[in-house]
Amino acid sequence: MIKRMTITAPGWLSKANDVKLPESGILRPEVKHWVSWLRGMLIGGSRCANLFPFFRTIVCLLVGSAFFLAPKAVAQHAPEGRFLSDSVRIGSPVYYSLSYRHSPDEVVIFPDTNYHFAPFELLDKQFFPTRTSASGSLDSVVYRLMSFEIDPVQSLSLPVFIISEKDSTPFFAEPDTVLLKEMITVPVDTLSLKANTHFLPLQQETNYALFYLIALGLLVLFGLLFLLFGKQVRNRYRLYRLQKRHLAFLQEFRQIRKSVGQADTVMLEKMVVLWKQYIETLSNKPYSTYTTKEISDRIQDKSLAEALKHIDRTVYGGLPFDKTSETFTPLQDFAVQLYEKRRKEMVEGEKKKVKKKAGESGGKELVQR
Repeated sequence: MIKRMTITAPGWLSKANDVKLPESGILRPEVKHWVSWLRGMLIGGSRCANLFPFFRTIVCLLVGSAFFLAPKAVAQHAPEGRFLSDSVRIGSPVYYSLSYRHSPDEVVIFPDTNYHFAPFELLDKQFFPTRTSASGSLDSVVYRLMSFEIDPVQSLSLPVFIISEKDSTPFFAEPDTVLLKEMITVPVDTLSLKANTHFLPLQQETNYALFYLIALGLLVLFGLLFLLFGKQVRNRYRLYRLQKRHLAFLQEFRQIRKSVGQADTVMLEKMVVLWKQYIETLSNKPYSTYTTKEISDRIQDKSLAEALKHIDRTVYGGLPFDKTSETFTPLQDFAVQLYEKRRKEMVEGEKKKVKKKAGESGGKELVQR
C-alpha cells in the first residue's frame, strides 16, 4: 500500500481541499524532483497570493498541470508464493510457485539449492525467463519439493533477495499452507504387523571391479614370480620335456621289439627309423639321413655297428632275423646313454650360468669397494 503525506498551504489555500502527494521515501529520483518542485510552488504561491490576486488562478493551473504531468510512482508489490496443490503425501513431490514483479532496473535473486526450505526438501527447480512490460519485469520459478514431516498443516514462505550496491534485502512472500494427506486413517494402536517370511529372489550381478582387481593382482604376482624364478622354471620345463620324450621312446621301442618276427622287415625298419629320429633330437645331428656305415664311422661302438648290420641283412638281404639275439640291446643302450649325457649337460649348463652371475655380482661389489 502506498503511504501518503498531506501538505496544507497557508492563507487562502488552506480553505481549499488539502493537496496530497506521495511520500518521497518510496518514489524514484525523477518523481522526488517533481514533488520538491510542487512543494516549492505551493509555498511560494501562498506567500505571493496577497500581493497579486490574479496569481491564485495561475497557481491553481500550475498545480493541476503538475499533478497530471508528474510521473506516477511505482508501488512495490510483495512476491507471490503459493503451492500448486492443496495436499501432499509423505515422500511425494509437491510444486511451489514463486513470482515477483519489480522495476526493470532492480536486480533480484531467487532461493537456490543453498537455501533451507524447511519443513520441505528441495528436489529440483525450473526458472522461467524474465518478462518485461509496461507494468514492470516479472520473474518466476517453480520448485519441486518433498516433505517427510507428519504435521497435518505445513506452511512455507520463500523470499526474493533485492540486490543493492552494498547489501541484499530479503523480501518474503505471504505464507502458503498445504495439507498432509494421511494414508493411515485408523489409529496406529489398533493395527497389527503382517509377517512375511518368504524370500525375495534377487538377480545376481557380476562385480566386474573386483574381478578386474583380482585379475590384475594375479598378473602382477605371476610377473614377479617369472622375474625371480623364470629361468629355473624354464630349465625344469626343458628337463621335463626331455624326460617325457625319453619315456615315450622307450615305451614304443619295447612294443616294436616284442612284435618283431623272423621275417618282419616292416617292423625292423620302423624300429630303426624310430631310433635314428630319437638320437637325432638328442645330438642335433642328422642321423635320419645317415647309412649304417656312416653311423658306424661316427659312433665308435662295435656292438652297435654289428646290430645295425644284422638288421640291414634282414631288411635288404632277405635273411632271417634271429629274435633271440641281443640285436636291439645296443640300440636301446646307446639311446639311454645319449639321453643321460644330454640331461647332464643341461643341468651343468644351468649351474654354470648361476655361478657366472654370482661371480659378476661379486666382481661389481669389489670394484665399488
